[in-house]
Amino acid sequence: MAAPILKYQNITINVIGPNFPTQVFFPDQPNLRNARVVGIEVQDISILPIVSDLSTPNVPQTTFNNSFITLVVGDVNNITRMPLQNLQTIYHVSTPGNNATRANFYNRDFMGYAIYWNKSFIEYPGAVTPISNCAFNIGVYYYDPVKK
Repeated sequence: MAAPILKYQNITINVIGPNFPTQVFFPDQPNLRNARVVGIEVQDISILPIVSDLSTPNVPQTTFNNSFITLVVGDVNNITRMPLQNLQTIYHVSTPGNNATRANFYNRDFMGYAIYWNKSFIEYPGAVTPISNCAFNIGVYYYDPVKK
């Protein structure tokens, strides 16, 4: 049997100002309701300044660096408070003598989990500065289960 063809879904999670919650839930994802997730990636503002809607800025770097993701995989299995940075596949290194973009390919294997997106969320520190509307940008690699 051939391997399933992977699909990609981009998710934008808006953070609306000026009153910011410390927890934002994923919006409904009709295409991902029965999907088997094999990879998730995020990019910070240094790599992706504007999210996929082409008008909303990515969350500030400090917010991104201090954010955690909780993914509900069933009633028993949860991926709880994983640092969002663990899902970052491309990152920018800017230190004296080292100004480069790096790739990290070892963090996207979700082994075909069926994630309940409407119960999953991102947590971040209470204040987002500068105070403005911004968003988290999440990329999901998945396949549809084979129907028998």
